[in-house]
Amino acid sequence: AAVAYTFTVPAAGAYALVALSHEAFGGGDLTLLEMFGTNQLRKSGVKTLVDRVMIYDPLGTPTPGYRTYGQKPDGLFYNVDAWTGAPITNRFAPGTGFWLSQPTSAASNKVIRLFGQVVDSPSSTKAVIAGMQMIGGLYSAPLVLTNNSWLADGAVGNNVKTLCDRIMIFNGTSYSELGLRADGHW
Repeated sequence: AAVAYTFTVPAAGAYALVALSHEAFGGGDLTLLEMFGTNQLRKSGVKTLVDRVMIYDPLGTPTPGYRTYGQKPDGLFYNVDAWTGAPITNRFAPGTGFWLSQPTSAASNKVIRLFGQVVDSPSSTKAVIAGMQMIGGLYSAPLVLTNNSWLADGAVGNNVKTLCDRIMIFNGTSYSELGLRADGHW
C-alpha cells in the first residue's frame, strides 16, 4: 500500500527529525533523490544556500559522524563537505533516522512529503551497534518499547545508568533518555 508522510522543516536553520518508515515502490531501499525528488528541497550551486539532509553514519570513514547532503541545480545530491566531488548514490533502508534543515536565511517553515510503500514484512530487524546511532521506526505504526524482548535479543540491561543500553527519544521539542534496566523494562 502506498503511504505519504508529511514533515514540517522549521525556518532559519532549525532542525526536523525524520524517520524513513517506508520503502521504495516495489520494495527496497531509497536514494535521497528517490526520497525527495527534484522539487521539494532548496537547490543551489552554493552549499550554504541548500536545504540539508544530515544522517549519522556510525561506520563512516575516516571516522563515524554526521554526513550532510545537499541538492544542486542538476537535481543530484552531494556531500556538502566534498561539494565539488561526485554526487552520492547511497541507499537508505527503512528505519533510518535523519535531520532536515533549511539555510539560516530561510524565512518560513517548509512542508516536505515523503512517498513510498508500507514495509511488507511481519517482522524486521535493524542492527544496533556500539556508539551513537539514529534509528527511526521500521513500520508505519508507532513503536511500543514494551512489545519487544530486548534482553533476549541481546540488549544490555543494568540498573546502573552508565552500564546499560540507552535510547534517546525526540518528541518534537525535547529529548527523553531511557535506560534498559536489569529486569528488561525501560
